[in-house]
Amino acid sequence: MKRKLTVQIKNEWRPNAWLVIEMIVIGVVMWLVFCLLFSIVRARIIPTGYVYGSGVYEVNYASVSDKSKKFVPDRNDGEDVDEIIRRLREMPQVEAVGRSAMNGIPHNYSYFGRYFHLMRMGADDSVKAGANAIEVTPEFMDVVSFEGIAGETPQQLKAVLEAGKVIVSENVLADTMPDYDAKKLPSEWFYRNGGDYRIGAVVRAIKRNDYEPPRGATVIMPKLNYSKSDRIAIKLKPGSEAEARQFIKENADKLFHVGNMYVKGLTSIEQLREYNQLDIMHTVYTTVFCLLFLSVSIFMGLLGTFWFRTQQRVSEIAIRMVNGATPMAVLRRLMSEGLLLLLVSAPFSLGIELLLWHYDVVMLEWGELDMPLFVVTSVATFALLALMIALGIWFPARKAMHVNPAEIMNNE
Repeated sequence: MKRKLTVQIKNEWRPNAWLVIEMIVIGVVMWLVFCLLFSIVRARIIPTGYVYGSGVYEVNYASVSDKSKKFVPDRNDGEDVDEIIRRLREMPQVEAVGRSAMNGIPHNYSYFGRYFHLMRMGADDSVKAGANAIEVTPEFMDVVSFEGIAGETPQQLKAVLEAGKVIVSENVLADTMPDYDAKKLPSEWFYRNGGDYRIGAVVRAIKRNDYEPPRGATVIMPKLNYSKSDRIAIKLKPGSEAEARQFIKENADKLFHVGNMYVKGLTSIEQLREYNQLDIMHTVYTTVFCLLFLSVSIFMGLLGTFWFRTQQRVSEIAIRMVNGATPMAVLRRLMSEGLLLLLVSAPFSLGIELLLWHYDVVMLEWGELDMPLFVVTSVATFALLALMIALGIWFPARKAMHVNPAEIMNNE
């Protein structure tokens, strides 16, 4: 049967050649579509690196203008902020309060670049690296923490900062030593930047939003001095959020107004996340909709091609059935022909895809086209094309097999 099938395909080489070319083009286009879709999905499922539960808010605070009648001269803003934090901690609805630099709160694009050296213990080796330096108070870890690669708890990371040590992300040596085991960093290296600091823990790479891959290393350091751009994070006890927000709102000008600093209200981390990703989500939804629309159009087009092709062979199906072929044997032959043509086109599509990948022609906004993504998208493309062909053959062939062959021959 295989020999007869190949002979038939060879005899019908002209329409089959055009069909193979069509499948090569569709295969490459669908591969590009899958690359974009899968890169979005992969970027989304990568953890952000932050660890926080429900009831986490940013405390919005501001300072009185020096032109205001309420302005109090000769006040220390840092001490006033610390007093506000102390009063917030005393609220019965509050579980924890912490302070960080501007870039410490999750879902923000602030970047404090810092170059430093990692020095190997007991040796002269040193590696220069750069990272986003995040300064937080140890108490900040009780509100918003990070995901340790060794399973460290927020309390353990808090103890690291209390001991004056630094925390680095696992990709701190990704550019210079990409194969290095990040778990060995605390025992083999120390941090040098204006002083020597032990590395107390290693955390997962940090993402700025749900869809952007980690683009650089992070160093988390103890927050010592107050800065006007500092941010306050607060964790409320379960079931007390509405009560706490109302209490803060009613006492913003009294209890939470210290010197020239006053609290304006609370903003949940989820609200910050939504605001941070507003434009990104619009882009993602638009991209996914367009790609799905294109995929459906291609799917229906190729399915229709094989549907029409099978309908044109109704008389051939009837002749085979008159000569004793079973419906299953006829269906197997038609399926084999379609899938064989797909196998012929597959190496050409794969070759084009490899060239596009090798020369970095495919630029993905939500990550890079690495080998795992290439393999997954190539397999998914082949599977989808095979499904299109199978459905395009099965439906009209099944319908034709339920018609009396004599009736078909008379119509012909």
